[in-house]
Amino acid sequence: MYQAAFFFTIAQLLNSAKYLRKKKVLFHVKKKCKLRGLRTKFAQILLLIVSLHFLVYMAKILIIEDDITIRNGLQRLLSKEGYAVFFADNGLEGLRLAGEEKPDVIICDIAMPEMNGYEVLAKIKQNPALANKPFMFLSAKITKEDEQKGLAAGATAYLKKPMWPDDILDAIKKYA
Repeated sequence: MYQAAFFFTIAQLLNSAKYLRKKKVLFHVKKKCKLRGLRTKFAQILLLIVSLHFLVYMAKILIIEDDITIRNGLQRLLSKEGYAVFFADNGLEGLRLAGEEKPDVIICDIAMPEMNGYEVLAKIKQNPALANKPFMFLSAKITKEDEQKGLAAGATAYLKKPMWPDDILDAIKKYA
């Protein structure tokens, strides 16, 4: 009876985490079990629970960037590090996604169509649910004055293009 309830709870966990790639999670769990010599179902289930715990509680990052090359590069980098990544290609779409997804960190370009990064930041700061979230500018404007303007507007960090992967990861780890 307890075993059936336990398996039902596992099924509920899997169903509730819709954004997870279940097959990929299960593949990695089976691979880890094989490497560790875990043969019992109970040991495999415990490892699955631990894996799901880390996947469900991974930080969510919203990237608002109009350049598809940069978006794709950031998606590969951050997904590989275990972050859940969401994208918007303009400021209006970014505001909508920020309201829906409630990201842990927002990374935003400054020069974008429809709404620039400063306007996005001002709207984010007006939203009580998002006002305290780390907001980072990612921009090709690299002068000291541009950086000071971005930080004075309320950004948590100012990242310059072209950027090194370690710089972005360090900033996210610092504020996420």
